[in-house]
Amino acid sequence: LLKVIPMKLKFLLLILSLFFSTSVLADHHAKTSASSEVDAITTAYDLYVKHFIESDYEGIASVMQLPLVQKADKTLIAVTKEEVIDLYKVLKANIRPDYKYSTVDKIKVSKVIESIYSIDAYVTRYSDKDEVISKGQAVYFLNNDEGEWKIFYMQFFIK
Repeated sequence: LLKVIPMKLKFLLLILSLFFSTSVLADHHAKTSASSEVDAITTAYDLYVKHFIESDYEGIASVMQLPLVQKADKTLIAVTKEEVIDLYKVLKANIRPDYKYSTVDKIKVSKVIESIYSIDAYVTRYSDKDEVISKGQAVYFLNNDEGEWKIFYMQFFIK
């Protein structure tokens, strides 16, 4: 009987240690997976900002999922790639002519549901003399239905 109890105790300890190590590994995997999603989303957003600064309208269209909804003073919906390009040409034409670049001052990526994340970004636009033109906030929604993370909704709050 004395030999049986230590064996049962050893078995119980083995089961408990396996349980805890499995849950720790699972938690690590979940954090790693979420972290890699945030990295991929941030990379997609950084690419969008780069295309915007460079007035690369084809590039901008490539990081958008159609239909694209853009809300600022009014709501615009782009159903085709050409409409996205036209929308951004008009948007850039309405920024001061001496616009040079933007900086992302703060960014927060949040999971909405499994396949949709939001980005809350605070940006500053600068002139070719490095003077602040405007500051604002924008909220973007992205998903990866097409494989890559793409923006399908954005709303601007420019000061």
